Amino acid sequence: MIYALRMGASIILYPEGTWNKSPNQIISGLFPGVFEVARATGCRIVPMAHQREGDLIYSKVGDVFDISGMSRYEAMETVKEQLSTLKYELMEMYGQAKRKDFPIGIVAENYWEEHINALMAEVPLYDYELEKHTKWVDKDVTAPADAFSFFKRINPSKYNAFLYRGNIQYMI
Repeated sequence: MIYALRMGASIILYPEGTWNKSPNQIISGLFPGVFEVARATGCRIVPMAHQREGDLIYSKVGDVFDISGMSRYEAMETVKEQLSTLKYELMEMYGQAKRKDFPIGIVAENYWEEHINALMAEVPLYDYELEKHTKWVDKDVTAPADAFSFFKRINPSKYNAFLYRGNIQYMI
């Protein structure tokens, strides 16, 4: 990539690394390669986001910005903020989901899982195993599953029962 940019080519990087299927994050964690390449070449970054609605894909290009004076953390937060803003604007302009269209009586997590499974069924060669290794995992951010993993190692007793209050799922 660095060679191509130095030779005058343009490149497109997808720093998320994989399709973001989170119901809670507009943009998931970003691989820092975009920072490394921009820093090594002095190239500026042009953020671009996409939104799929049915058979259509909408795209939006943001303003060019320079990361040369930024730390890695600051640059990656700027990239994430720019991408999140663009994605939100696309969802706001072209999103077709309406609250009234959501089924009544289905748990939100189940609805989301069905929605994602339907989308994935449209991709004939999607590799779920490969995807497990294509998402950026920030070593400074603790995942909820890791934060509560200690529950699996506790032997419940009257002395530690207070830990389970409100966390009944960990008693199974």
